[in-house]
Amino acid sequence: AESGKYISAAGAFLLVLAVSIGVLPNLSAPVQEQVISGPTTSPTQEPEAVAAEPAEEPESPVAPLDEVIQEVASPTQPSVEVAAQIDTVSAPRESSMSTAELSPDLSQVLLSDELVDRSPFDPWLIDSILEEELSPSFTSLGQGNSSSRSFYAVATDVGLWADITFQSDAMVPFESVRIGFIAGQEQFFANLELVDYWVEGLDEHDRYVFIGEVGEINDIFGNTSSKSRMTGQRFMVDLFIDQRTQAATALTIDRASAS
Repeated sequence: AESGKYISAAGAFLLVLAVSIGVLPNLSAPVQEQVISGPTTSPTQEPEAVAAEPAEEPESPVAPLDEVIQEVASPTQPSVEVAAQIDTVSAPRESSMSTAELSPDLSQVLLSDELVDRSPFDPWLIDSILEEELSPSFTSLGQGNSSSRSFYAVATDVGLWADITFQSDAMVPFESVRIGFIAGQEQFFANLELVDYWVEGLDEHDRYVFIGEVGEINDIFGNTSSKSRMTGQRFMVDLFIDQRTQAATALTIDRASAS
């Protein structure tokens, strides 16, 4: 009885084993059969693309400038200020422009005749002549008669002098008045242009007054300049002639007002 149980169990096991051996090989076709049964392509047909090209990544949307400004600006700072800052950042691009391009009138101001000093000497060198009292330190009155052509000279203690050609009987007694002055270590000269003159009769003398204005000035080398602090200055020459002898007795030079 016991061996019958085992024989029936062994037979069932062998049956199952036989079924599994016959079924399992049929579940998967051989490798060769899979290759043969695969789809074939015609040799004249071009092979299709193995894989489609990857689609381009979509561009990230660009936010409008207004939205960027609103995002950058803080709640307490208006967007207008941010826009102003953006404009300010672009300003250095214009910094490479020349001065004339940025300000067309700048060159005209810098080159204006009123601002450019073309004086042949430093203006402050003649402060004493134009500000201090002019006192004669030397006069040369000669010995001749003033009714004939005579030459006189006067020098002051501040570096200004005058050479005068005078004839009392002439239509214009002062034929020429030439001044000289020292500016620093250099000498300059100028002919006074007649502005006015008159004659006053005193008790024993006749007073001849000449007022002239400085135009161009010259240095000892003959160089001429019409732009200096001395240009336009007026000086007054007083010459006293003795009525009896017609000889010059006194000569002075002083500044004259524009009036």
